[in-house]
Amino acid sequence: MPSPDHPELHGSRISLRIPRPSDAAAVLDYYQRNADFFRRFDPPYPEGFYTLAWHQQRIEKANKDVAEDREYRFVLFKPEQPDHIIGNANLSAIQRGPFQACNLGYGLDEQAQGQGVMTEALRLLIDHAFNALKLHRIQANHLPDNLRSAGVLQRLGFVREGYAPAYLYINGAWRDHVLNALSNPHGPEMG
Repeated sequence: MPSPDHPELHGSRISLRIPRPSDAAAVLDYYQRNADFFRRFDPPYPEGFYTLAWHQQRIEKANKDVAEDREYRFVLFKPEQPDHIIGNANLSAIQRGPFQACNLGYGLDEQAQGQGVMTEALRLLIDHAFNALKLHRIQANHLPDNLRSAGVLQRLGFVREGYAPAYLYINGAWRDHVLNALSNPHGPEMG
């Protein structure tokens, strides 16, 4: 059941929620199904990542992070299949004070790529970040050859701010990244 600090966000084709303890097996399945696909885009996963226990602990930590306003990790699912996880999106490294910013990360099941699902999901999440969480700036970075991710960010209004050589260790090497950001055009007001 959603609550103000554990919202559920609903679009026409996709929904997002903070993972529940009962989601651990579905989250593990999502990562196992996409292990080869995600290897091209994600930093190396920690030891034990492909175990149920690891995801149970991660979900517990995710819920604690929400309660402490540090990080908001969401799982994505189709409204008609709430127990089948097809993606993830997170607002991490939240900084309050005069910055009011966070980093945006996301991933989508290989079989759901190219259907506009992630654009819809991130539109919902950005609205939540700006209006409910009162953030001012969202930063999102992508590999230069990840054209799908670049397209999603462009459609959402992100602006390219720079290029970072050897930015993250991914798939066995330090990889360059394109740096992007989106600012809240309506605030928030600081007082």
